[in-house]
Amino acid sequence: MVCSEFHEWCGEDSAFITRSNNDIYMLEDNMVIHEMNIERLPECYDVQLVFDDHITQEDRNFALSYAMWKFDIKPERTHDALNDAINTVAVMKRLDFSEGLDGYEV
Repeated sequence: MVCSEFHEWCGEDSAFITRSNNDIYMLEDNMVIHEMNIERLPECYDVQLVFDDHITQEDRNFALSYAMWKFDIKPERTHDALNDAINTVAVMKRLDFSEGLDGYEV
């Protein structure tokens, strides 16, 4: 029920933005455990992949703290779900994310 209400609130034209593709896999696993329909998940995109491709141009995963340092962003407290989301959005705002979405669906 909560998932349906959340999906309705987000609308049909929505996407999940994550810091790591592991977040989506964990969400899917939890939905399966709780017998929820994962077919209703919107498209999912990984900020880390966009950062790595556009900024470092290396085929490796850099920590959120590194991305924040690279953009001179003062972090909120880290390793806390809400603050990690806030910090991820701060990094995302510095990226050309609309260009970065092409080809990065998780």
